[in-house]
Amino acid sequence: MTTSGLINSQSYDVISLLEMAARRCGQLGGRLSAEEIIDGKNELTMTMNSLINEGTPLWTVDKQIYGLNINQNLVQFTSGTVDIQNILYRFNNLPSGGVASSSAGGIAENAFDQNLNTACTQNAPNGNISYDFLTNTTIVTVGMLMNSTAILNPIYEYSVDGITWEESVPTARVPATFSKGQWYWQDVTFPQTARYYRVRETSGGTLDVVELVFGTAANEIILSRLNKDDYQNLPFKNQTGRPLQYWFDRQITPQMWVWPASMYSFNSLVVWRRRELQDAGEFTNTLEFPARWLDTVVFTLAARLIYILPGADLNRAPILEQKAAAARQLAWTEERDNSPLYFSPMIGGYTHQSYGGSR
Repeated sequence: MTTSGLINSQSYDVISLLEMAARRCGQLGGRLSAEEIIDGKNELTMTMNSLINEGTPLWTVDKQIYGLNINQNLVQFTSGTVDIQNILYRFNNLPSGGVASSSAGGIAENAFDQNLNTACTQNAPNGNISYDFLTNTTIVTVGMLMNSTAILNPIYEYSVDGITWEESVPTARVPATFSKGQWYWQDVTFPQTARYYRVRETSGGTLDVVELVFGTAANEIILSRLNKDDYQNLPFKNQTGRPLQYWFDRQITPQMWVWPASMYSFNSLVVWRRRELQDAGEFTNTLEFPARWLDTVVFTLAARLIYILPGADLNRAPILEQKAAAARQLAWTEERDNSPLYFSPMIGGYTHQSYGGSR
């Protein structure tokens, strides 16, 4: 007997999922009207959104890095952040002792002098700013502090000889707005050891950089989480120092308040967050969930569609709801990483006073 040799080779786009769910409601997918298809896509988006309220899909946990300016105690998160799982304060190691160069004017040394009042301002588009460490160095994180706001699409590269360059943080990018006074950090997924490193603009923008960091392995410490009352009751919220604690403020656009406020501008926050699932988008898109969740998504969507599709057999509603609940239970049971679980009870001394007699 010959098997296919393939795993998860078949993907389902939005319209295919709608048709599968409609069939479970007793409707032929090909006979859905344009209005019903639009309503179905909206229900699909709400289905995906509701999964976040039930638990933590493991694929929605990702890492983001945020820079902190001096006296900064507020961090605005990107759209879709649901909760924070862990935050680490990173002490970045800054480049020193090497030789800086700029391909398009400006004073290259200004980008590495640890002086927030100077900048390397190039005078031509698509330039690069490079740093020769003089010896082979392994870079694990890169950061750039902007001197002006511009639309850029920069890439970070390394070279062993200063001639042939390879990208050190390969990822799909599009031109984006880089704001004045804001840090932009990225970790190197697969660190390389090389002598030369650089940032190079690729979309026609002009680099204007206050500081450029090619950082080696750094120390990180965990931040403790505060609740709303504890943070709001702090007497000196703008006290500066090394950030030790944070309060996650779950607004429509989520934000975080750190305490103390940062007294240094070159370290960063490594944030492991839980985010929302991506929207359904176009009908030809593939939804953002692994194959093990396909049954759950289809049955849950069908249990919603049964109430909005004209002519659907409502006698199927309790059956679909039962099947959807069973599928979700199986999926959530398997949504785990099988890592060891450790308990560290904090037991300290205490006194006990009994009233109304001894015990």
